[in-house]
Amino acid sequence: MKKLITKIINIPENFKFITMLAIVHVLTIVGTVYYWETFNNFWLWIMIFGILLVSTIGSECYLHRYCAHSSYKLSKTLKTIIHFFSIFNLQGNSVFWEISHKQHHKYPDQEKDFHPAKDGWRTWFWLDLHKNFCNEEYAYQWEQNKLDDDMKFMNNNYWKIYFITIIISTLIDPRLTILFFFLPAIKTFHACGFASVVAHRVGYRNFDTPDNSRNLPMPFIIGSAYHNNHHNDESNYNNSIKWYELDHIAWVINLLLFVDKLFKNSGMGASHVINKDNQVCIKRWGIWTSYFTIFFSKILPLKKIYDIEQLYHSHQANFISFILKGVYIEDVIKEDVTSRRYHKWFNYLTYDCHHKVVCDEPCYTLMFMGRKKSNTTVKLRGKKYGYNKFFKLNDEEKI
Repeated sequence: MKKLITKIINIPENFKFITMLAIVHVLTIVGTVYYWETFNNFWLWIMIFGILLVSTIGSECYLHRYCAHSSYKLSKTLKTIIHFFSIFNLQGNSVFWEISHKQHHKYPDQEKDFHPAKDGWRTWFWLDLHKNFCNEEYAYQWEQNKLDDDMKFMNNNYWKIYFITIIISTLIDPRLTILFFFLPAIKTFHACGFASVVAHRVGYRNFDTPDNSRNLPMPFIIGSAYHNNHHNDESNYNNSIKWYELDHIAWVINLLLFVDKLFKNSGMGASHVINKDNQVCIKRWGIWTSYFTIFFSKILPLKKIYDIEQLYHSHQANFISFILKGVYIEDVIKEDVTSRRYHKWFNYLTYDCHHKVVCDEPCYTLMFMGRKKSNTTVKLRGKKYGYNKFFKLNDEEKI
């Protein structure tokens, strides 16, 4: 038994993956035939989301353009989520993907090319990848990258994560496994094979690169459609050069960067305002991002509880606050003019005002704040000071 386990462990990685992919092909065909009559629009959308998350984002956006070429940056949180979905492409872990693909770009269509187009179907089906890897040149870098890998847990537990997720998915519904995990993996496998073999033989060229890379106007079908453009400038995540070249992967990456920016300095939960003496002034619960903030707040009667008053302070953006229960008085300073307002239903305040709130009983509000326009400040004796001089800032205030 030990000898058998040792033999299995020593099988080249590419054979393990191609065997698993062959099983996935068979199960997908059998499952599709068996469940064909039960498929409807719901399952169509499951398949579309699977292709988007696993194949488009997990493989091309992440493994290729992020890991191998470092053509853009993501926060650790979003990177972790995308890395998880990349596992189900059965393309290997991110460290090996990065090293082996760098070998391809260093020796494109040469003797040391990791997946040479000249080998045709043998390259497409990964039969010689273990022979093509330049171990003497890249072994040290591979080991160093493994040490520096911030996705080490998922890379070290690649197969455990894969099989546990597939088992859970199958127990929920086998159709979920087929359409969300298996079909995207098949799509990725053949799209990569097509790009490695056909895109180095057929198509047009915009640049005289030292290889046989070609452009194929096939967006939405293969990830690296404009292969010649990519080999000319591999650090650019947008592979389109001419006006008629549509790189759908660049569109998706732009969406990822927007989402990443949207939630970069974000949070959800409690975000209470505390004064410098650790006294809670306003209790708040909700969600905050760089673009919008939604808070359910409880304004405490500071004068009654602590015998103190709020300082005049500004907010980072315009906000509207709906009063759910209670009444409060608001003193506002704008352009050195002070006014007093009584609020029972709602309150609207712009970012260029300073205000303080007074209430005799706890007041409950629901606040909606827009995109940040300025830093929060307090006003004392006619001068503005940084808010952190008087208050302990939480994550929401730092956005």
